[in-house]
Amino acid sequence: MFVEEDTVVSQEPLSNWMYNETLDEMTDETSYLAYTISEDVAHFDFPYNGGSNLVLYLRNDPQYGKHVFIKITQGQFNTSIIDGQTIKVRFDSDKAFNVHCDGASDHSMDVLFLNGYKKLVERMKTAKTMKISVEFYNQGTHTFTFNVENLNWEH
Repeated sequence: MFVEEDTVVSQEPLSNWMYNETLDEMTDETSYLAYTISEDVAHFDFPYNGGSNLVLYLRNDPQYGKHVFIKITQGQFNTSIIDGQTIKVRFDSDKAFNVHCDGASDHSMDVLFLNGYKKLVERMKTAKTMKISVEFYNQGTHTFTFNVENLNWEH
């Protein structure tokens, strides 16, 4: 492709983040969601054969509040609604740190809510990568890597 010397080509930064806004027709309030899918795939035993990705979500919902949560596409976390679970998180080449998580109120075993919303979101905005190491029911611990660059989240 030929481009004249005086031509300025601008390109938006690429992002792995996807965004969604939902308007509640009853309250006229908007819920915001951003998510990105892990670069890695975990290969679990039966009945979760076929590969599982971890999905990282940011949510700001008028009814439920602000949350960072993860969801496995196939599988179950090794957690309980009462005790939750502690996972390891690492941004770029920084030292890994523990984050306590809570199970879902509906007892779903494929979702974990990470404590420390503000700290995590602030760090995601400046990091390139985020790693999450989490334990699964009868499947051991697996580490997932996310490209968190270019997060556009002001909610």
